[in-house]
Amino acid sequence: MNTLHAEFQKKIASKQHQALSKTHFKQLGEITHTEIANIVANCKLNPEADAVLHQIIAEMTQGADVVTGKAKGQPAKATHKVINALNDYGRLFEHPNWIILK
Repeated sequence: MNTLHAEFQKKIASKQHQALSKTHFKQLGEITHTEIANIVANCKLNPEADAVLHQIIAEMTQGADVVTGKAKGQPAKATHKVINALNDYGRLFEHPNWIILK
């Protein structure tokens, strides 16, 4: 989750996500898909927390699918969907030094 957070934090800080090219959106989506796969593979939570995390992951996946072109939609809005999911994660889980993205 740290890798995703850092990647999106960079894009937000520079407002790059508002003017990314199709190629850059796709790269961001691919990073998101890769990190989601890593999170799922290494997840060891109790069932209740796992269910919440999987809801967050579903939101991130939907956003990443649009950003990579696997689903229809607007990449900039889909990027915000991933950002909102990352923020939900930060609000719902105790993750040291997590910063809510704006």
